[in-house]
Amino acid sequence: MFQFRFQVTLHWNCLLKAAFTPQVFQPKRGFGNRSGTDDRSRPLQRMRRTPQFFGVSENSVGSKHLSLNLTAFGPGGRAKSHRHKDYETAIYTVSGKIILLHGPNLETESLMEPGSFCFIPAEVPHVAFNLSMTEPATALTARNDPREQENVVLMPELDTAELDERIATRRAEG
Repeated sequence: MFQFRFQVTLHWNCLLKAAFTPQVFQPKRGFGNRSGTDDRSRPLQRMRRTPQFFGVSENSVGSKHLSLNLTAFGPGGRAKSHRHKDYETAIYTVSGKIILLHGPNLETESLMEPGSFCFIPAEVPHVAFNLSMTEPATALTARNDPREQENVVLMPELDTAELDERIATRRAEG
């Protein structure tokens, strides 16, 4: 089995020579910036509970049609229930085991392990969490939306005590 290791200081090379000059840059850690500015020194609103390292986006390189970021789930890490307004998401699991609960009532479960790919259609409610309480988990996420978090719609009505219990039970099962 292959194991990939990523460091926070990833370099992303833009190889296209069409609309703009290729750029190499350091991704910035953030939680989404709803102000439309590029100031990521302080999170204005955390859309999810998981740190993201933004690589390619509208803010970082002027992307018009996609974004690519690294999502790092700490031990016991979990996102908030949400959906993506009008865009699709593709995820590649780099390390750890991540559970994705999805569907109108989060009734379907998918296990994402290193080397697995996941597709999330637009508008599908979902929540992801690290299955481990002791090890981190990391995923590479691509979207056909250049904005980093602006089109993420939180669904607090799905973040219930029943969901917390379900996640705790699933973690105990391993």
